Amino acid sequence: MALYQYQCSECQETFEKFVSVEKRDEAQACPNGHPKGRRLMAAVKFQMEDRRQSFRKAMSKTPGKHFT
Repeated sequence: MALYQYQCSECQETFEKFVSVEKRDEAQACPNGHPKGRRLMAAVKFQMEDRRQSFRKAMSKTPGKHFT
C-alpha cells in the first residue's frame, strides 16, 4: 500500500488515499462520495548541499573547535 494523491472529476477536490500499487490507476471515490477521482502526479523537490560546507557549518557551532 502506498499513499497517492487524487482529484475528483466532479467536485475538483484533491484528496489522498492509501491504495495498492496494482490499483493505483483505478478511479477512487472522493470524500464527498463521487466515484471518479483520478490520480495526480506528485512533484518532488530536493536540494543538494556541498558536504564540506555543511560539515564546516556544523563544526562552527561546536565550542572549542575551529575549522577553516
